[in-house]
Amino acid sequence: SLYSGVFALSQGFDKSILIDIGDFSSMNYEDYAKLIEEQTPHLLEKFKNSYNESSDMRVALESIGIEYYTDGLNSLRDLPSDTVGMSISQAVLEHVRVQDFTNTIQELYRVHRPSSLSLHKVDLKDHLGGGLHNLRLPSSIWESPLFPNSGFYTNRLRSPDIQATFEAQHFKVLSHEESRWDELPKEANHRAQEFNHYSDTDLLVSGCYTIAQKRQEALEV
Repeated sequence: SLYSGVFALSQGFDKSILIDIGDFSSMNYEDYAKLIEEQTPHLLEKFKNSYNESSDMRVALESIGIEYYTDGLNSLRDLPSDTVGMSISQAVLEHVRVQDFTNTIQELYRVHRPSSLSLHKVDLKDHLGGGLHNLRLPSSIWESPLFPNSGFYTNRLRSPDIQATFEAQHFKVLSHEESRWDELPKEANHRAQEFNHYSDTDLLVSGCYTIAQKRQEALEV
C-alpha cells in the first residue's frame, strides 16, 4: 500500500514522494478513503472529489500530495535537486542492486535540501533463512540475472560499506546504530572468498540504522 504517504501527511509533511521499482501497491479506493478519514480528515473531501472526477487513484492521491513513482533509480533521478526535506526507508536499501547503490545514495544527496535528514533502517540478514546464506555464492552467480529477479535478492553490502557510501557521497552521518547476532551464523564460515576481508565483528552485524544529513555547505555551491 501507499499508506506511508497518508501517515506522512498526518505528521505535517506537505507532500510525500514514494518510489519503488515496479507498480506493486494496492489501489483500493475504499481502503485509502477510510485511512484518510482517520488520519487526515481535512483532505478527505478533496480526495473523494478528485477520484469521482477522474476515476484514477493516482490522480486522487496526487491531489492531496502523494506521488507514486515506479522506476526506481530513474524515478529518483527525475526529481528536482534540493527539494526533499526528509527521506526514509525501512528494509529497502539492502534490495538495491549493488551496481546501483552508490548512484542511489548520490541521487538522494542531490535531491535533499541542505541540512535535511535521510533515515534508513537496513536488514543485513539474508532473505532465505535469516542468516548469511547469501554470502556463500560468488558475485559472478549472485549478480547474474537469475538472482536480482528472484524476490530474495540482497546486495550483500555490510554495515561499514553502507556508512562509508553515505560519507563518500558527502552526507554527514549523525548516527549509525547496529544490531548484532549473539553468535556468528555458521554459514559465514563457508562464505565466498570475496567476503573474506570482512572481520567476524563486521559479519556479526545483522542490521543497521543510519541517520545522515546533507551538509549545509551545499548552500554555497
